[in-house]
Amino acid sequence: MTMRLARQLRLLILALTAACAAGALQETTPVKPVSPGGPPQEASGERPKGPEYAGPELAIGQEGRLYLRWFAAEPRKSVDILLSRSEDRGATWSWPPVSLKPAEGARVSGLAMASDPKGGLWVVWREVDRDGRRYDLVLMRSQDGAQWGEGRRALGSGPDLGIPRLLADRDGHVVVAWLKGSPKGHRDLEIARSSGSAATFASKLIRLSAAFPRSRFGIMHPELTSDGGGNLYVVWEETPTPTDFRIYLNRSLDWGKTWATQPILVSAPEEGAYRAHKPQILAAPKERVYVIWEQTDRSSVTLQQPGRGMIPDRLIYVNRSLDHGQTWLPKPIRLNEARPEPIVSLDPQLSTDQGGHVYAIWLEVEGPDTKGPLFARSSDSGMGWSKPGVRLDLTSPFWGRPARPMIRSDEAGHVWVLWQELIADQQQWKLLMNRSDDRGLTWRPHAIPLASSPQRGGRYRGVAFDHDGQGRLYVAWDGGPGNAQEIYVNRSADFGATWLPREVRVGRQ
Repeated sequence: MTMRLARQLRLLILALTAACAAGALQETTPVKPVSPGGPPQEASGERPKGPEYAGPELAIGQEGRLYLRWFAAEPRKSVDILLSRSEDRGATWSWPPVSLKPAEGARVSGLAMASDPKGGLWVVWREVDRDGRRYDLVLMRSQDGAQWGEGRRALGSGPDLGIPRLLADRDGHVVVAWLKGSPKGHRDLEIARSSGSAATFASKLIRLSAAFPRSRFGIMHPELTSDGGGNLYVVWEETPTPTDFRIYLNRSLDWGKTWATQPILVSAPEEGAYRAHKPQILAAPKERVYVIWEQTDRSSVTLQQPGRGMIPDRLIYVNRSLDHGQTWLPKPIRLNEARPEPIVSLDPQLSTDQGGHVYAIWLEVEGPDTKGPLFARSSDSGMGWSKPGVRLDLTSPFWGRPARPMIRSDEAGHVWVLWQELIADQQQWKLLMNRSDDRGLTWRPHAIPLASSPQRGGRYRGVAFDHDGQGRLYVAWDGGPGNAQEIYVNRSADFGATWLPREVRVGRQ
């Protein structure tokens, strides 16, 4: 069989698979895809002049105000933090962007942004000096995203500070958390919290320690969240022994002022080779808290290959609490199943609503193939889950390699899943979205492409995704590695049914 005939046969098989998948997704009213419209961007070739724009992040303020921040970096020259704002729900953006002016020559990482209901905007990041010896955690605040006269605040300094996490609540409280300790040694989590108002911080930092004082490396991969009502939760990965990886949680019921004396085990209390990794946490109203993670499951080893020994599966597990994180299911729930080929599950995320509906998304790699995003849902606050039979990548017209899924939902039953795809043989990058209007029961047969024109380079982008709960969705992305001054935004005002025919370029005028 010639190579051309083999390729034609493969395309025929893929087309038949796609047709079957569309039927399995329960056909609903079609959504018209975004029109390519407009001239293409610069063709592949020589890198354009100017700083590389990367890592966009969105924040939604009051009365239709949006904030968009990103990095601007020139190789071997400088790193800046730029911010643009929109007063009309993303139709137009301020220009030129505001510069937050990191220290000259410093390396910047861990950039995070949050808005509060009083109209304030908070930005935090970590700076490392030219010699790589001094680390500073910098916090800045603005009343409107345009004026930053309050200046820089140093929350912490030293040679061993991790990247910060940032939270702001509806009452104006602000919390910043970061790891303290050598990356190769034992690390604790330090927390700075506002006291009384968002303009002042308590002088004494709060320090959370690992459940086992002798755990290797201490706290790893921490994630911080709140329910907006004064309850804070921190979840992390911890390894008491070289072969035992567990997920622990600590909580505060007074917006971070006091914390539980002993962390709570969220993953299963097994002995031996037990590996739970990279937890993600979500807090919801009515005292509900959910944690999802990747776990190397010794009970579902599926394949023996000559010379490689046993290959364990890496599956997705979830646990939940209905009393502010005090008690949890004694046995976590596994969302996907072992199969003949080894499975590696990656990048799980959760979304929920006030009615107890919970939605999960993740990627699976089975053998040489990447499958995903895979979707599962619960209608009883995370106790029972559907089988992960919905593969949203089968709704893509591109048949690329999916990666980096993101999920959001609202109180009206809409669920949105955003993901990236790479088409390796064409060196093209695609950004896709699918949506459900009935709490994940049915999905559109065709995903919507959000990036209307081709972009150079077959590498993943930095993407931000948010919504206001009233049917308006916003997606921002950068031009990818090697591209200069490229930040884009697309938006929908009808729950994701239609989008701008051509994205707005914020990075350049």
